[in-house]
Amino acid sequence: MKDDVKITLKEPPGNTGIPTRQKLPFVAEKDSDLFFRQVILLLIREFDTRRKKYVPTENFQIFYHGKGWSFQRHEKDGYKPQTGELGLVSNSCLVELDRIIAHDPTIVSDFIRKAADTMESQLSQKLLDTMGSAAKESGNEISIPKGGSFADAFLEMVKGITKILGWIGSSIIAEALIAGLDDGNDALRFALASALLDRYAGSIVAVSDEQAPFLYAFLKACLLKNQTDLAKRVVTLYFASFADKKGNVTRVGVDGIQAFRYIQSLGPEEYRPQDWRPANPSHLLPVLLYFGAKLNFGEIWDLRALDRISSVFFIPVNYRDFGCNVIDQGMNYTQQMGFGVWSLSGFIKELERGITERFSADTRGFSKEGAALCTVASLLFPDRLPLVLECALQ
Repeated sequence: MKDDVKITLKEPPGNTGIPTRQKLPFVAEKDSDLFFRQVILLLIREFDTRRKKYVPTENFQIFYHGKGWSFQRHEKDGYKPQTGELGLVSNSCLVELDRIIAHDPTIVSDFIRKAADTMESQLSQKLLDTMGSAAKESGNEISIPKGGSFADAFLEMVKGITKILGWIGSSIIAEALIAGLDDGNDALRFALASALLDRYAGSIVAVSDEQAPFLYAFLKACLLKNQTDLAKRVVTLYFASFADKKGNVTRVGVDGIQAFRYIQSLGPEEYRPQDWRPANPSHLLPVLLYFGAKLNFGEIWDLRALDRISSVFFIPVNYRDFGCNVIDQGMNYTQQMGFGVWSLSGFIKELERGITERFSADTRGFSKEGAALCTVASLLFPDRLPLVLECALQ
């Protein structure tokens, strides 16, 4: 990419007859060129300083001659040739002639700033266009709904991986519960889940309580089919993210404003909303603790990062109400880490106590088809966990 700066002299009002450029004597012409050269060198230094905000110096390559380039780019399946051509990038800057006549020395610094601002804007747009093209080429795209925001898109992107895992898990659970559904493709489904982890491990993060039922369904399916290594890998990634954020995840059903505020809460301190409150008690935490205990992470996980964070799970009186938008009758079980619950084994005892106390004879005898539908309902209304599976899958 070549840079070209065009300067337009703006005449003061009433001086429309003054020519914009006259032939100067040789000496004056030479001095003019030398002066302008210093201005351009200063502009180059200013732009280079700004450029480093976007591209590290080690990733910037300067070509002193030629019209294009060719190099080998390292990609997932090896090195591939990449080529490109240099193009002219121009921007125009207005210099007011009356300021020159008035001997205003700040005109030079203003010119440098305005020209650098324009060049920086062009660079950032070029980088966005290039990243967009690369994302489209690799398939790493996400659509932002017409009424949505970048924060919505970000949250949907990271929640989307969890949702895919949840639907994979629910299909495996449904086949285990309902006779005649097994198509023999469990190995393919788990292979898909493993491929997602391999490619999108960086997106396996805890961001919202909405992830809870999806994660529960997938991990339950893993334990059902003895996919313990895969389950350990998944729950470790989510727990590490949850602990690193000290439980800072959103509540279920946040709108675009709250989604943006959540993104801010994860950023630099000066941008964090002072009144931001994460989901506490958390609907996601009991899923992590439950499967952490089931997978024997009790001696490995450090729960101190979760001190004072509360977990909550809900057990309805009647699981026939599980598909309702709002379940009126039931009990919330809330435990605060560091106050009554100190370990994974301590938490799972509390969960088992809740099941013992609240699971009626009707729940324990709930049909397997009904349990499968409860699993699907939890993915459609992600503010509940299908704990009826603790009986149905025994």
